[in-house]
Amino acid sequence: MKAPRDPLTDAEKTELSQAARSVEHAERQLAAAQQALNLAAGRIAAGTGYGRKAAVGRHCGWSREHASRLAAAFAAGELDKKEEEAA
Repeated sequence: MKAPRDPLTDAEKTELSQAARSVEHAERQLAAAQQALNLAAGRIAAGTGYGRKAAVGRHCGWSREHASRLAAAFAAGELDKKEEEAA
């Protein structure tokens, strides 16, 4: 025997819709913030001076290799392209 349906009220539907929109908005903000962090880290790590990649990695909690990849992507202009595509 099936349990009787208990449809959502209009208030519940509205609450769920608003919460879902909030999550989607937060996801977009997080993606933009991550992109800005990657761009800044890549630019700083690509600067001249010994140990910059390692310093960026330590500061951000990343490996030196990750900072090196961001620096290489920045130097190749790839991080700027990704930022323009997202806009």
